[in-house]
Amino acid sequence: DHSTITSRDIRVKVTGAFRYEDRYAAVGGYDDDQDSSSGKEIRSKLVVSVVGQDVSLLEGIIPYHIHLSEGEDEIDWEIDVTDPSEKFIRITLLKAVPMQGLTVWWSRPLLQFPEIDVVADIEGRNVRTSDNSTNSNQHEQWKDTWEEAHMMFREKVKERKKHVV
Repeated sequence: DHSTITSRDIRVKVTGAFRYEDRYAAVGGYDDDQDSSSGKEIRSKLVVSVVGQDVSLLEGIIPYHIHLSEGEDEIDWEIDVTDPSEKFIRITLLKAVPMQGLTVWWSRPLLQFPEIDVVADIEGRNVRTSDNSTNSNQHEQWKDTWEEAHMMFREKVKERKKHVV
């Protein structure tokens, strides 16, 4: 019952976010079998909880890289009371990207949610272009090219020999 929960008892915590300075350094993907002992990067995790209660209101793995605001060590969130009978927790997650100017459309907010097609499922994004292809086709071509380039980069890094200076 949300009426017994006060705003000061809400806690929102994110682990694994990039610092603001690293917001344009989000390269690599996440492996489904990650763990801290493997040396692979760890996913960001979101937990919304209530002080003094053993249950989380929301908990999950963030499927994309995020970063913190400049000079902050926590994410921004607020309680939104639109009606006396309803309270919403608004959490602002800032997207970290591989390079400045790149837009990344999230297909879901947390891994436990179903994915959407970020082109076809959002009105106005699946538009015919001058060559009669669709944005969806162009998106898939770009995504495939990006994944191939990323795979080549990871292979190159694996084969890199360390030089002692």
